[in-house]
Amino acid sequence: MFNIEKTLLLARTIYKLGYSKEAKMLYKNLLSLQPNHSIAKKELDNIN
Repeated sequence: MFNIEKTLLLARTIYKLGYSKEAKMLYKNLLSLQPNHSIAKKELDNIN
């Protein structure tokens, strides 16, 4: 099951560890399920 909160935390963590490509993929997956998620949008914009 896809859990939005866990995915958001995982994306943040792996980005902080230097895995920006993987973090982008998680943020994009999250946004594909919940396109108006403001936190995920903001954090993805910060990576780009």
